[in-house]
Amino acid sequence: MNLVEILRNREINNQKNYQIKNLQTFDSFIERLDLQTKLIGHEGCVNCLEFTSSGNVLASASDDLHVFLWNPYTTKKITSFQTPHRGNIFSIKFLPKSNDNQIVTGAADHCLYAYDLHSPEDPIFKCRCHQSRVKRLAVAPELPSIFFSSSEDGCIFQIDLREPHICPTDNKIVLIDLKNHQEYVETKCIAVNSRRPEQLAIGANDCYARIYDRRMISLTSIGNDSQHDNLPKGCVNYYSPGHLQNNDNSNKTSIQMTYVAFSPSGNELLVNYGGEQIYLFNIDQAETPVYLNLPKLPPEPIAKPVKNAKVDALKASGNEFLENEKYIQAIRKYTEAIQIAPDNQVLYLNRATALMRRKYFGDVYEALRDCHRALHLDPHYIKAHFRLARSLYEINQLTLSNDCLNELKK
Repeated sequence: MNLVEILRNREINNQKNYQIKNLQTFDSFIERLDLQTKLIGHEGCVNCLEFTSSGNVLASASDDLHVFLWNPYTTKKITSFQTPHRGNIFSIKFLPKSNDNQIVTGAADHCLYAYDLHSPEDPIFKCRCHQSRVKRLAVAPELPSIFFSSSEDGCIFQIDLREPHICPTDNKIVLIDLKNHQEYVETKCIAVNSRRPEQLAIGANDCYARIYDRRMISLTSIGNDSQHDNLPKGCVNYYSPGHLQNNDNSNKTSIQMTYVAFSPSGNELLVNYGGEQIYLFNIDQAETPVYLNLPKLPPEPIAKPVKNAKVDALKASGNEFLENEKYIQAIRKYTEAIQIAPDNQVLYLNRATALMRRKYFGDVYEALRDCHRALHLDPHYIKAHFRLARSLYEINQLTLSNDCLNELKK
């Protein structure tokens, strides 16, 4: 891979292909990652880090209830101060449009504080309205003096520092209260789409990432007893891996989101599941889960893919890794081959085989999707049909697996 040529083509020809995205995880770059230095100062577990918009200052907050500001280039401490919190600080954010002089923190003591870094000893904002631990905060570059908080009480607050606030309050600061929709819900993480600040992503203790359109939601006060929910129909979209949906295990506490983030372009959502894997969703072209959706069988078998020496070499290398139970390397080789020859059904089936043998969380469902790709390229592909049935069985879709086998018999 010629890095200089790829970047030059991107600049001159606006080239957009798989190689550009692959540079983010290029093996040589990953292998060069190394520890540069340690920033020593905190006396407790460091739970959160945040750069200023310029990247010249790094803020950290800890179980020791202190906030430290660092120069990331000299690796020296700029300043530190003790917060009024009485519980572990879980999140810290620089407030937008404040010249990086204002920050806000949220902690296990249910409290939110905002500070002016010129005199951080006396917070400029205090809120004790959450009923449980505050886990994450979020801001958007184009929303001055506004931040969002998510707590394990199931509530999302929208706070505007330009408005007065007294606890307890009748002020309308509740944007979303998930307790209105389900029991035993805890919001774990939150993110604002910087390109589309009306979009707010929320992760909770279930398998669904939610994206709300704030423009459709009216703020309510805490403890609102109104019978009318403030979330109108159509204000939220849900995203989840197909193998977790309609699964009895998806609502257990072992599956919960710990982090959500929008891509810089604003059209993708990254989701981390505790006890599971990391998933990337295209929010503009979201797909419904695929289980059993067989293509129509044409009268004649599909022609075999055109021979390609490089693809054959990658396939052979993948097969060797597969036989030696080196499944990660096998998957990588098959993926490289697919990027060159995306119409080769055999490569998809081989990757599905490696995925099912690796048995990471989500691998079986990904293998199922590869079987679908292989069958849409060649509906006569018997091995892909059989492995699809096996994949459905493995994710406990027993009725669909039986249907798949019956179609195979036909």
